[in-house]
Amino acid sequence: MKKPTFRSFCLYGQLLAAAFLASPQDSIANQDVERDARYVWDLTEFYESKAVWETELERLRREVDLLAPFKGTLGNDSATLLAALEANSAYRRELMRLWTYASNLRNTNLAASEGQEMVGRIQALSQSASAAQSFFIPEIVALGEERIMAFIAAEPGLDKHALYLRDALRQGEHVLSPESEQVLSLMATALSASQSARDILANAEIDWPLITLSDGAEVRIDNAGYGLHRQASNRADRVAVFNAFWGTWKKYESTLGATLNGEVQANVASATARGYENTLAFFLSGDNLPTQVYRTLVEVTNDRIDVLHRYFRLRARMLGVDDLGYHDIYPPLVETDASFSIEETREAVLASVQVLGSDYGGMFAAASRQRWMHVYPQAGKRSGSRL
Repeated sequence: MKKPTFRSFCLYGQLLAAAFLASPQDSIANQDVERDARYVWDLTEFYESKAVWETELERLRREVDLLAPFKGTLGNDSATLLAALEANSAYRRELMRLWTYASNLRNTNLAASEGQEMVGRIQALSQSASAAQSFFIPEIVALGEERIMAFIAAEPGLDKHALYLRDALRQGEHVLSPESEQVLSLMATALSASQSARDILANAEIDWPLITLSDGAEVRIDNAGYGLHRQASNRADRVAVFNAFWGTWKKYESTLGATLNGEVQANVASATARGYENTLAFFLSGDNLPTQVYRTLVEVTNDRIDVLHRYFRLRARMLGVDDLGYHDIYPPLVETDASFSIEETREAVLASVQVLGSDYGGMFAAASRQRWMHVYPQAGKRSGSRL
């Protein structure tokens, strides 16, 4: 059985986190639970130590020009194209391995300098590699569909690269000259700076407040605390949680506005440089989704917004409130004191994914037994689904 990737089962980590948030426990007290090694990921599956990671980083840095001998030769014959694709794939795979180790080390604590420094180094290497290999995609596109398809037919080894080749041809009109592609590659880190700044601010530098709930519990309203306590059955508690959480964000609205503007401008610049009609087309192009699919989803949602409003009226009636607010969206409509351990949650999820087939279910079962997830909240940990 093919081993699932680290990223393949990020959903499992989210489900375990959801189980934690659903438990009526104090979010501060649970900071200690994270220390249970079963629920902290084991990055030694990638590299035994940071020293080994350093060695591999230096090796890939020395090999950054490995595709240079193939420049101008991709159209010679199918064997040459296959060799180039194999070399590129192997290099990119090892680069991603380096990135996964460094980024997941960083994500456990964005305030720690070690992870930030490691990610910065791998970003620099990735940027250099993209610049050095900027001729690759333009040269494939220049060969044209007929020639590429002939190569695939002639060389069975190209079958596993067929999707990559077809995808490159599909986006051919947005592929620039090798020189322009090189410039965009060199700008990659700069174009992502706003998002990086926002992540560090949100997860590592904001001083999240403590509040006292109606039962006397003192809780920290950070991202994890907000997710847990916005479900409180006591409405005054929910209002206090919302005021504390969003009031804290309010203090940083100028900085957040600046980082949002930077992200928007970077995306507009990238879309414009590649000749897309707008940023929506730019973002959907990678997944080969027509913009009309997105616009149809928005249109249908707006057309049936009355169903959502009906649900809100029903929710207000069940909660016994006349002025339903944002803070009333999350509490359960049926009270229960049930809670579930991580292992109970795992078994429930395993049962639910069986409908996806034995192959997926088997891989999920194997993956969820491994230390591939970092389950619990902790100070400085990146929030959301990026883990």
